[in-house]
Amino acid sequence: MTYKRHQATTPAHLAAMPLVALDLVALDTETTGLDVRNDRIVQIGAVRMRGGEPDAGDALDLMVNPGIAIPPASTRIHHLGDADVASAPLTPEGLARLVGFIGGAVVVGHNIHFDMAILRHEAARHGVEWRAPRALDVALLAAALAPGQIDNSIEALALTYWVEITVRHTAPGDALVTVRIFAAMLGRLRQRGARSLAEVEAFQRRPHALIEQQETAGWFAEPGARPDFRAAADALPNAQRAIDSFIYRHRLADVMGAPPITVAPEATLQETASVMRQHGIGCVVVEPLADGGGGFVTERDVLYAFAGGAEAAGRPVREVMSSPVIAAPEQTFLYRALGLMARRGLRYLAATGPDGAISGVFTLRSLLQERALATLSL
Repeated sequence: MTYKRHQATTPAHLAAMPLVALDLVALDTETTGLDVRNDRIVQIGAVRMRGGEPDAGDALDLMVNPGIAIPPASTRIHHLGDADVASAPLTPEGLARLVGFIGGAVVVGHNIHFDMAILRHEAARHGVEWRAPRALDVALLAAALAPGQIDNSIEALALTYWVEITVRHTAPGDALVTVRIFAAMLGRLRQRGARSLAEVEAFQRRPHALIEQQETAGWFAEPGARPDFRAAADALPNAQRAIDSFIYRHRLADVMGAPPITVAPEATLQETASVMRQHGIGCVVVEPLADGGGGFVTERDVLYAFAGGAEAAGRPVREVMSSPVIAAPEQTFLYRALGLMARRGLRYLAATGPDGAISGVFTLRSLLQERALATLSL
């Protein structure tokens, strides 16, 4: 494993300083794709952080004309097309403005080595001098803080650290979410003995498997280096060489049961069981109580209640429901939804529409059914 930091612009004497005393900049880029060697930058977002607190008023929001057509698949993610960047600065000017904004700051980002690799290759492509700043990766830090956590996506970390996501898949929006997640991490890092820049840099080197994945993707390669595709394939576990892409291509909206089946909080367990039987489902959503907050009731909840005696049939469902309802946006990819369910020990997950209301219910059973149908249709 050759995890390394490229020549940095950040002064070396800052290594011993506590993070809260440093000038930090959260950075994110939107690109034409995920190939760090060949894809181009279309947007740069950065937010400064001082004293351990984000400063949303000191930010950089910059469109960049990549000089090539933006693929429709990328536009569907970040909603930037050729017309949006036609009059934007070209890459050399965009890089110069970013360098000026960063100055001597330490850079923070989610999967920041992807952004560093893109910037490094763009600079080499255009003959622009680029000296990478010292960088802290929120994804690596999250993996080091919670080695058992399956999903370290921005959405998952926002849920873990109680950070609200207002705008997703824009460089400024993702940079702001990232800096807020990082700010929420500082207390846990201090508890683990990582206070100074050098200590946090060392701490983020712990998730060896994740670093190897980043290395395999070419995030640490120098411009002009020939990718060793055979070595990269050999480094992958057998299970990853032929991976089922279904959960990476589909979202909750594609497989969830919709609309959700609901019952009133005063409905009895007998009535609730009848609703489940009628619809052939394993859970129902309990409508919000008068003082707010609904819940889930599953067939297992009903079974356990009835095991206590026949009188349970008349109990109101609100007495056995699970609350609050754990939910994710209906456009969440399945692999991220499954990661959330694994962390929370869930068998059912509510999906929410654009208005925030519950629009459906996702279950492992529905996933298996949809996957089986997809296989039969091949």
